[in-house]
Amino acid sequence: MDEQRDFHRVSARLSVGVQSVETDIKSCPNCSVKELGVGDFSALPSSISPLSIPKGTLDIEKSLELLHKKVDAIIRLLTEKEDVEANLKKIPVSLSVSGMGFFWANGYPANSILEIELLRKAPQRKCLYKLYGKILRSTQIGSQWEIGVRFIHMDHWMENEIGNFLMNLERGIEGAN
Repeated sequence: MDEQRDFHRVSARLSVGVQSVETDIKSCPNCSVKELGVGDFSALPSSISPLSIPKGTLDIEKSLELLHKKVDAIIRLLTEKEDVEANLKKIPVSLSVSGMGFFWANGYPANSILEIELLRKAPQRKCLYKLYGKILRSTQIGSQWEIGVRFIHMDHWMENEIGNFLMNLERGIEGAN
């Protein structure tokens, strides 16, 4: 079953960022996930959770200080979300648990390492995958390059995370944005 899952591909239009990494495979970092929360602020960090001022307290200075900290945290969170999306391109990709294929403006040498940022936007969750892959194919077609990547340094948990994302894409739960 795992072998079938490795080669099952889903085509979708996703927000992607790509850059070459000057390292060898052994010293390349592990794939990771950065949670970006959800749009309705229901999963915010505790620093942004609702203000809790004890009843009967009228310490306005302390209350304003707490309020300012919360507003600053919300602004940082929103700015970070906008910055993440601004650096990504929405492109068609063919994604599997073991790798992905896509067209890119630049070509890269075969066997070099790419750092790939992949934005996942779901109704209940928004996160940024940071994946690393070895280039298996880099072929120029017209003015673009067809890139084929096999993921490296991906643990079992991350494979399941990508597998879940693939199932949601295939079912139409995600990827419509």
